[in-house]
Amino acid sequence: MGWREWVGLKPRVEDFAALLISQIAREGSLGWTFDRSDSTLRHPEGGVINLVNIYLEYCGGARSIRSALLEKYVTMSMVNARPVPTLWEVAAKSIYPTVRSRFDHMVPSIESRITQEAMPVRLSTPWIGDLEVRIVYDWGAHMTVVSAELAETWGQTLESILERALVNLAALPKPAWESIARGVYELRTETSYQESLLLVDKVIDQLPFSRTAVCIACNRGVLLAADADDSESLIELFEQAIESLRQKPWPLSATALQRRPDGWQEYHPQGEAAVRARNLHTVSLAGIYADQKQALESLHSKTQTDIFVATVGLFRRSQDGNAIRSWCAWGESFASLLPKTDLIAFARAGNNGDDRAMMVRWEHVVSIVGHHMRATSEDPARYFVDATFNDSEWAQLTAAKEG
Repeated sequence: MGWREWVGLKPRVEDFAALLISQIAREGSLGWTFDRSDSTLRHPEGGVINLVNIYLEYCGGARSIRSALLEKYVTMSMVNARPVPTLWEVAAKSIYPTVRSRFDHMVPSIESRITQEAMPVRLSTPWIGDLEVRIVYDWGAHMTVVSAELAETWGQTLESILERALVNLAALPKPAWESIARGVYELRTETSYQESLLLVDKVIDQLPFSRTAVCIACNRGVLLAADADDSESLIELFEQAIESLRQKPWPLSATALQRRPDGWQEYHPQGEAAVRARNLHTVSLAGIYADQKQALESLHSKTQTDIFVATVGLFRRSQDGNAIRSWCAWGESFASLLPKTDLIAFARAGNNGDDRAMMVRWEHVVSIVGHHMRATSEDPARYFVDATFNDSEWAQLTAAKEG
């Protein structure tokens, strides 16, 4: 423990990295180094540990449990080098289905462009919205994503593997729902599968409003629920999810779900709850784009590529009903990658030397200068731009600006 922790301060990320490297070295794994540019630990043989979420988890944990957390992280580094059993009979008892967002695949995909190594195909199936069901092998302190290639080695289909994984999930110790706010419940369990227990009907059936429940798996290890027939509880549900995304590690998804007779579906609320649901999506997307930006800037630094990766900004304003809105800046005449935001900011020097700045809604920008925008392969997509606007385009943008 460093001096900052002794006096009650949070450790800096570099201090945390040094502490973790020393702990891993004590277990016999040498050669790990800290890459400040993307907050990762890297090993010369190819191992990578992303520190962002585990650093947040460590800082958010009580001092009394930090030693246990370090032990878990050290185990994670060791498990990365262990192969999942290739015999189905051995592996079957430790496979589980996990609910994840497809967006979390983007950062490692960007990082792989540096090494030009093909990303392994994950054994997963699309579910609802950005969510997918992904098969993992559980080592106890850490999980390894199962590849499609390994499924072939096992001689099993995705359907048969998923069926066994669901059986394993349903057999975990019984969880319990705990009231955390007015009409909002959070799932508590001894295991780390809270968000994935959405897939087990008997877990949802424990809720007092199981027939009308709306659930949000906003973070790994966090599953929230409220009654769709209680408007105040719904509003509180989305507020709690926003706070969780902002404060807790392992952000997952803003997709709200409701179980219907024919299965789970994406839930779209009405009225004030719809405003809060949109706020949740806006905050979630800003976080996803922030992770994407960091990965892209690291890639550009290492490949000496001169492209500006725009940041997502958030604000509230009274004319939008105090809703959270997102924006980014489009600068003329230099290459940029823009995220998709509610508004885009433009600036241009006036004839008298005064700067003219304005914001224009995304849909108006696309209709006026969309021919200058090229969607990229990122998910969610960014848009490559490097244009200078002619007088007609600038006049149209000016006419469409927000008041």
